Amino acid sequence: MDTHSEGDKPPNPLPEPTYRALFLLFSIPTFDWSILIAILFILFLVVGSALISGSEVAYFSMTPNQLKELAEEKTPAAGRILELLKQPDYLLGTILIGNNLFNIALILSTNYFVDKMYDFSLSADWVEPLVKVGLITAMLVLFGEVLPKLYANRFNKKLAYLTSLPITLMSRLFYPAAHVLVNSTQFIEKKVRKSNSDLDLKEIGQVIDLVADDSDKGQMDMLKGIMEFSNISVAQIQKARVNMIAVDQETNFTQLMDMVIGSSYSRLPVYEDDLDNIKGIIYAKDLLEHMDKPKDFNWRPLIKSRLLFVPENKKVDDMLQKFKEERIHLAVVVDEYGGTTGIVTLEDVLERVVGEIQDEYDENQIQPTKLEEGVYAFDAETLLVDVCKFYKIDLDTFDKVRGESGSLGGLLLEIAGRFPDLNEEIEQGDFMFKVTKKQKNRIEKIKVTYFGGERAMTG
Repeated sequence: MDTHSEGDKPPNPLPEPTYRALFLLFSIPTFDWSILIAILFILFLVVGSALISGSEVAYFSMTPNQLKELAEEKTPAAGRILELLKQPDYLLGTILIGNNLFNIALILSTNYFVDKMYDFSLSADWVEPLVKVGLITAMLVLFGEVLPKLYANRFNKKLAYLTSLPITLMSRLFYPAAHVLVNSTQFIEKKVRKSNSDLDLKEIGQVIDLVADDSDKGQMDMLKGIMEFSNISVAQIQKARVNMIAVDQETNFTQLMDMVIGSSYSRLPVYEDDLDNIKGIIYAKDLLEHMDKPKDFNWRPLIKSRLLFVPENKKVDDMLQKFKEERIHLAVVVDEYGGTTGIVTLEDVLERVVGEIQDEYDENQIQPTKLEEGVYAFDAETLLVDVCKFYKIDLDTFDKVRGESGSLGGLLLEIAGRFPDLNEEIEQGDFMFKVTKKQKNRIEKIKVTYFGGERAMTG
């Protein structure tokens, strides 16, 4: 018989699951808060990795219309996005560095969490790596790559807005590392592109040689000239400083007219004091109406001060584009210190493709004279690219030893390191050079002996 009255009954207990949870929480005086911190940190890293990974797609999938809209908005976030996109290489470098840091931190934190939660000492050896690799891979691939990039494809502008501030802060923080990364990749890219380009050009040249015959030799030479166009620098085709015909601005008018008529050039550089200080160009056509003027006629106002200066390593295909853009036909070639090393004209560039361009005022092009089999006499002013083309060898054959010189005579000066003596022989690779004529400090004729593949066969 129940002796307790209704008022004496104890209150209703808590539901069993809730009771057990509270008991476990409050009955453990040494609760390991590091586990909770690890969980929160892992969540933070997953979100961070997702945002950075998605931002790569968000920024680089911007359409021209979206960029136009950003420019018109003039909001801080839009300004940050446009500023980041001005340097896409550095933006990509920042994203990659940030994403890798988040992923590495995520891997270490997850490893710590798993070690805290589970004891693998009683398990087989393969269980621990399987659990860790599986869990980490699932988080990185699913939450760090796939899902954020799917979201970024649909909402790229929205995600770019969201990440513009953190990415901007990261770009400033990681700038030194991004700078190293960008420059190293650009260096490697240039090397790979150059080697691939050289290989392609050589292969194309070989194909042209295979299909060419005597009837279309001119066309085949032109095609090969086009193939070689991007591998030749202006230093290799320029008229060297010592061969330049230029006018001192203190020259009187009679002397000027004699120089213009004697040179047969339509334009001449004008300098002050020396050739390192070229002031402009004088055009022969501008002098025609003044031909009857006296010796003291002031011709300086006729000088065109608009000049084009280019570095020695500029490629001739870029030079042609520059001539088109600037609408000018003559450029001054300068070295790293700004000193004049020569001049290059539009005609010089075009001759690399179509061959020698001659008019009624040009002297016949000096051709090498055959002395015996494999032995020719060359003019010292012959360009090295023309020597290479004559012997059908690679255009860069002499690049490692020619220094800044572009002519055959300059090559000998670079190799010898001094002015060669008359009849002195200088050996370089498969070539033997011999100075056969010189005048004071100027080489005029060179005897060239080419051994070709003979040494390799007999060696």
